[in-house]
Amino acid sequence: MKQYKLYELFETLSNGELRRLRRFLQSSYFTTRPDVLAAFDYLAARRGAGRPMPERALLFQHTFPGEAYDDQKIRSTMSSLAELIEQFWLAEARDSYGSLTALAQIYRRRGLERQFRWTMKKAARHLEHSTLRDPDYYEKRLAYQAEWLEYQSASKRTTELHLQEITDTLDISYLLAKLRYACTQLTHAAVYQREYRFGILPLALEEAKRLGYLDIPAVAIYYYCYSFLSEGYNLPYFQRFRSLLLEHGPVFSSKEKKGLYLLAINFCIRQMNSGSMEFAREGWAMYQQGLEQEVLLEDGWMSRFTFYNIAATGIRLGEFEAVERFIREYKGRLKEEYRMASVQFIQARLAFARGELSQAATILQSVDFKDMVNNLIAKNLLIKAYYGLQEYDLLEAQLESLRTFILRKDFSDYHRSNYLNIIRFVQRLISLAPYDAEGRQKLEADIQQAEVLTEREWLLAQVRGGGA
Repeated sequence: MKQYKLYELFETLSNGELRRLRRFLQSSYFTTRPDVLAAFDYLAARRGAGRPMPERALLFQHTFPGEAYDDQKIRSTMSSLAELIEQFWLAEARDSYGSLTALAQIYRRRGLERQFRWTMKKAARHLEHSTLRDPDYYEKRLAYQAEWLEYQSASKRTTELHLQEITDTLDISYLLAKLRYACTQLTHAAVYQREYRFGILPLALEEAKRLGYLDIPAVAIYYYCYSFLSEGYNLPYFQRFRSLLLEHGPVFSSKEKKGLYLLAINFCIRQMNSGSMEFAREGWAMYQQGLEQEVLLEDGWMSRFTFYNIAATGIRLGEFEAVERFIREYKGRLKEEYRMASVQFIQARLAFARGELSQAATILQSVDFKDMVNNLIAKNLLIKAYYGLQEYDLLEAQLESLRTFILRKDFSDYHRSNYLNIIRFVQRLISLAPYDAEGRQKLEADIQQAEVLTEREWLLAQVRGGGA
């Protein structure tokens, strides 16, 4: 069945949203069309019964009972309902503070001074009682201060204008916004091999340190995040960031805090893949903090990628029992469609790490990994298992399968370079004559010098005569 926009939107609605959306649709201010409400009720009933979205003709039959099918008519109903869902989401997205400042501005423009002042006092209380001191908070504070300035300037009052307060808030808001996007740029640059300009940020940070802005927790946390991302390998900066985030986490919204955790964790993963066990341990510590504070969950669910990465980090550190506990405790937080494959994937990695190569290979051969990156990891793990089992015919076939997969799919430059390097070095490894000491030395040197290579340690172990 064709996937219509309405159905795509509808399937993302929670049960609570469905109840609120129905009240929204019952308001004559938003729509007076009974067909829209009838279509909504039928779709909601099917959702509640666990049934799939209907064909358009069936939806028409329940929306316009007794009428001959009219394709244009049902299209109009579906389009209107989709637009109303979007309006509902926009209405729900407006936070109470944003509504207050917008209302105060309307009062000011209409000359309703008493109402303006009352609304601004309410907005001030909202700011004062908020526990958050994140970038969004400072944006709201700046908007509040700017609105007061507009009122005072327009009314030609002789009272002192709080220009210094506005300047100070503007500096903090700028620093946080600039640092937040710089951290995103640095993360994107590391994965996609891009270069970005950061404008006046380095100079602004020097002045910010001189003026004491690093005493503000949010600024300090983003500053140290920017610092370890930009310097590439600065363990003290990272540890300072992690300590501050643990201490001052409540100043951030859940969404903002989760973003900071993911920035740091992804950095640790890249460093771990480059061979840094110090950052592997830091990443493991970040995961434990994130699990304790439940910032790694979304509506109670854990993404399969987070599940994979936590387990992979623990396995890399040899925390096998901790990984097994993690699987038991959190597999129920995976959505059912991904649960079995995710758990089997981690069990295969555990088996491999424990030297149980046949078991690892058996599991990997039977699991269908729909995600391309994890498909890559599984293929790579199967290569290592076949090498350890000395199944060279299967190994050659798997190497060629991985090469074809890499060249046909759309991967980042980082992933493509990494896995093509792995294929190349494994092929050189199995082609070496047993007593070719010079060839082994050359291969070891080339592995050491490879810029992107997540399997550097394993390959070096094989060249030097180590086990799987």
